[in-house]
Amino acid sequence: LPVGKEFYGGPGSTQDQPNNPSSRQTDIVINEIMYDAPSDQGTGEYIELYNRGTESVDLSGWEISDGVKFDFPAGTSLPAGGYLVIAADATCLVEGHGTIPVVGDWRGGLRDGGELLRIEDQNGNLVDEVDYLPEGDWPNFADGDGSSMELRHPNMNNDISTAWADSDESQKSTMESFSYTADFLRSTWLPLTSNQELQTHLVGDAHVIIENVSVKQNNSGSNLVQNPGTMSPTESSANGWVCQGTHWASFMDAGKLNLIADGHGDNKANRAEVDMTAPVVGESYTLTFDGRWVSGKSRIIFQTLDHGFGTSFLLPIPANLGTPGAANSALLGGAAPTVTGVIHSPAVPSNSVPVTVSARIESANALTSAELVYRLDNSTGSGTWVRSAMTNDGSGLFSTTVSNYTAQGNIVQFYVEATSGVETTFQPRYGADRPAMWIVDNRTMPSQLLRERFIVSNYDRAALTTSIGGGPTFDYNFPRMSNHFFNATFIANESEIHYNAEIRKSGSPFTR
Repeated sequence: LPVGKEFYGGPGSTQDQPNNPSSRQTDIVINEIMYDAPSDQGTGEYIELYNRGTESVDLSGWEISDGVKFDFPAGTSLPAGGYLVIAADATCLVEGHGTIPVVGDWRGGLRDGGELLRIEDQNGNLVDEVDYLPEGDWPNFADGDGSSMELRHPNMNNDISTAWADSDESQKSTMESFSYTADFLRSTWLPLTSNQELQTHLVGDAHVIIENVSVKQNNSGSNLVQNPGTMSPTESSANGWVCQGTHWASFMDAGKLNLIADGHGDNKANRAEVDMTAPVVGESYTLTFDGRWVSGKSRIIFQTLDHGFGTSFLLPIPANLGTPGAANSALLGGAAPTVTGVIHSPAVPSNSVPVTVSARIESANALTSAELVYRLDNSTGSGTWVRSAMTNDGSGLFSTTVSNYTAQGNIVQFYVEATSGVETTFQPRYGADRPAMWIVDNRTMPSQLLRERFIVSNYDRAALTTSIGGGPTFDYNFPRMSNHFFNATFIANESEIHYNAEIRKSGSPFTR
């Protein structure tokens, strides 16, 4: 029986009769995927199945036929409401998670760049498949930052990105103490009478928590670090930690510095810094701090302004990442809608031309609402969001047309919001925090040139200029060499649209 592009084998022949593949199993769903364990530890990879039905299912003769290869052993069954984990290394998984329902080991490996996973029954019929990616509206932290990819509810269409979320790993690590002792070396460029700074940065997308930061001579006496438990209210590191560039989102919580990076740090404009009393050349000093990993790359680097003292540390990452064999941390109380294929047309509207926004929306339960949420962009991020109901054409394609904000140069921010009961889904995934955009432009571009547009909010652009400032979200002007990513919409040749492209501010102008 062809359903979409699939054929399913049934019990016997149905020649000259209605097709009846009654043996097809639809209750077993791919419920969780750990495809890129931290530090590329392939032994931590796994796929979890869940039985959303009311009866136990015999998996004898089933196989994972795409992505990795695995033949389910005879006698393998999955009870109603139960979980089964297929592991790259079953022994490794049990060591990290304890006793869980697990089988393995599979052959091959899951690609970090995304691929198709396919489960087939004993007759070769498709049971379930997921074609995942590490980007776009797919979960972000699952891409090597410590999280698994969890299905938000087993009744959602798991082949759509907005059905998935990152597992919550934020409470699994514990504070540990770290120290480093070395002599302070003579700087070749910083005068001995100059003030000093202690700098720290992360080596990629990451979140760690540190406290009790101290540098002491001979590991005794007073702490040379000034205000180590305070976030500076200004751009002066004499008043506490100043977090810049890729580390701008860091914050202080009860004396604990939550160091958050959205890219690689460095010793220039992408770091956290705080003043310290200048050390004495040739004397021994000890750096101590307490810290724990939350997500992302776990290496943290400390050094003085002149690099005369410093080292790096690896904060331990827990072995029990994800929720294999148990309910997902992202599990909702009911199935939310899935939203995919958001597009606006025309890609670059001219003056006074209305814009139609469309999206495909599916829902296992009755939809409460399907709306386009949009507003006119401005430099303060204070515009009022407007809602417009989207209409279903009968095939699951919802659309609405916007006729305001059509003046030359207008930038319109927007996202689609679908709700079923109390459960809501956005696309783009982060809704108002990272909306898609279009720009009204009457100009005619030369057709012989490759045309690429990066549409950036005026609010984000304001964060890059000393004359305007960064607004309440950023709270300061980004240094010229900041590598912080800004949300953007990318349009190629006035037609191909990529929402939530990221561009990086590094000097001037923007770089991709």
